[in-house]
Amino acid sequence: MSRRRNCNYASGERQISLEGYAYFPLLSADARKVCFRVTRGVGTGQSPSELWLVDLGSGQKQRLFPGQLVTSYDVSRTDRVVAAVRDRDGRTSVWLAWLDGREPPRRIPHADGDNPRFGRDGEILFRVQVGDTVALYRILENGDRREGIAQVSGAVFGTVSPDGEWLSSIGTANYVTMVSTSGQASRPLLPYSLTSRMRWSPDGRHAYVSIQYGQASAFGVGRTYVLPLAPGSVLPRIPAGGFRTEAEVAALPGVDSGDLSVSVEGGHLRMTGQRRLPRAARVADIHRLEIPRGHFERSIRLPDFPLTLDHSELAHGCLVIRLAKA
Repeated sequence: MSRRRNCNYASGERQISLEGYAYFPLLSADARKVCFRVTRGVGTGQSPSELWLVDLGSGQKQRLFPGQLVTSYDVSRTDRVVAAVRDRDGRTSVWLAWLDGREPPRRIPHADGDNPRFGRDGEILFRVQVGDTVALYRILENGDRREGIAQVSGAVFGTVSPDGEWLSSIGTANYVTMVSTSGQASRPLLPYSLTSRMRWSPDGRHAYVSIQYGQASAFGVGRTYVLPLAPGSVLPRIPAGGFRTEAEVAALPGVDSGDLSVSVEGGHLRMTGQRRLPRAARVADIHRLEIPRGHFERSIRLPDFPLTLDHSELAHGCLVIRLAKA
């Protein structure tokens, strides 16, 4: 997410995003194209925005749903795009299009709502608000078989699990929950105070739990945990009552949240770690980094009496260290 994003490929430098606040990127099935939203100022998940597509090889850009603003969207494994398009009266309705433009965008009948997601068997999932009630609905692409699935609250959705069964949303009990599309009982994920969502890797081997920090920024500020999945499973090992804190997510075996070591040595508190670049960025020439990457080390001189390391915890981007007198 940035005002402008550049990458350098074998064929030369490519400016990926336009002037403005570019965010919420999604890749095509072959990872050769990327969609992203653009607003003139800092946007939230529900900000009306332009939707753009860029070819990573040629750098060619085109606007999807030209002349219209979207508040949310999703891309399928067959390179179709579904979006909540804002009407002139301020309401939103669900539209379909193709990334290659083979057909003009079209509105799905009887699908007034937002936060659309591709489900299974040609279904589109979307959020509907009627009065004070907010619910997750499903509908076929031709507008048939519209029906409610579950009552939800809020507008922060993840993506649909690879088997089409689960979608993270804010539930009705002040918890972010995994909502079933087939009527299974919802499963708590994290407290509502930790704005979060769950997504999946394209190969279905990992789940991504993202936690947003501070004010609404479409997850522009926060942390994402990579959770390994057992063979044949689409959900990580979630406790029966959900995770109570972010630290419990980070403590799961196999979770990647960065390398960090804290120790007390020779009257100094030493912190060493490794900030790793995302895999996609390792093949690009990076012109600017806001936060340095690679190995880092910090050393703080301690008072002149014996101290031992009692506890250390990385939470919400802050390292909390507790020392005890020896």
